[in-house]
Amino acid sequence: MLRTTLLLTLVTPLALLAACTPDVAHDAPTNFATAVFDPTTSQIPLPNDLAFTNPLNTVCGDPTDTTSVPAKCAQAELLGSFNGKFPSDQGVAITIDFTQTTFDDKGQATNTAPDLDLTSFTPDKFFVYGISGGAQGEAALEPLTAASYVKGMTKGTLTIHHKGFAPWAGGTYVVAVRGGPDGVKTKDGSPIYASQVFSLIEQGQDMTDPKNLGLLKAQYGTQQALVLGAQLNQVINLYKGTLFPVADMKFPHQQLAIGLTFSTQAEVTNVSIDPDRSLVPLPIDLLRDPVTGHLTDQAACAFLSSAVDSTTGKCTSAAAGGFLALDGFSTT
Repeated sequence: MLRTTLLLTLVTPLALLAACTPDVAHDAPTNFATAVFDPTTSQIPLPNDLAFTNPLNTVCGDPTDTTSVPAKCAQAELLGSFNGKFPSDQGVAITIDFTQTTFDDKGQATNTAPDLDLTSFTPDKFFVYGISGGAQGEAALEPLTAASYVKGMTKGTLTIHHKGFAPWAGGTYVVAVRGGPDGVKTKDGSPIYASQVFSLIEQGQDMTDPKNLGLLKAQYGTQQALVLGAQLNQVINLYKGTLFPVADMKFPHQQLAIGLTFSTQAEVTNVSIDPDRSLVPLPIDLLRDPVTGHLTDQAACAFLSSAVDSTTGKCTSAAAGGFLALDGFSTT
């Protein structure tokens, strides 16, 4: 199973390391892009086995923060109800964040959303590998379009869907994204690097071995470095049996910009609610665009048993126009 058994104490070292500069080349340029990985602030790709690391304690945060704790704890309680596996009755999207760090002439850093070159996300650099029942292999994905990547103020989010927006069958999955000079890139051709924390993890070394403790000892001293190294080893040992061997099928896992593992539940009998496939009780506002009030392209296409064009994001059926013009449900 891919579910991790990380200890709560992992939070402390990752909090310290997350503040470090990403581990790029020694002659790092004045700006560089990285895949975001900071478990201490819940900034990790999702769905992710790491989300089940004692979520009620790691996600709820400061109990005195009355503005954010209720929402965070509700999220933690929902994760807790999954029992280590994400639902398989709806199309759970994979989301990965990217950020670009730029330094001014005074050394001050600013984070923005990089311009990803989605054409660089080719099968040799980006893939999802699944093991479901007695079958295993690469999962078919929806083609990435301009709508797949949304830029925010400090980072951009790439959203990846299973082919046809279908659910992930019950099983285990590994997502691998190659970074560095031979990996995915921004539109200006710049590489995407791993974050500091993920770079340490993907080396796969024993972080309690004195010869691997140089960076940690320089920042925290020998004793603290040993503690932090032991805690990082928990993630490394998890990925040695899951993420690393899968990535190695196409490129050295040390070149990962980001990777993740997640498990999905076996099929269960329930009422299916999946707006992307129009599997919902009718009428229901989940099929409507909250901005326009009209049905979404995905909903219109699902009703017509058609498909969404991978380039335009629009339904390929001419009849979709009628559905897309609806601003409410009929009373008859």
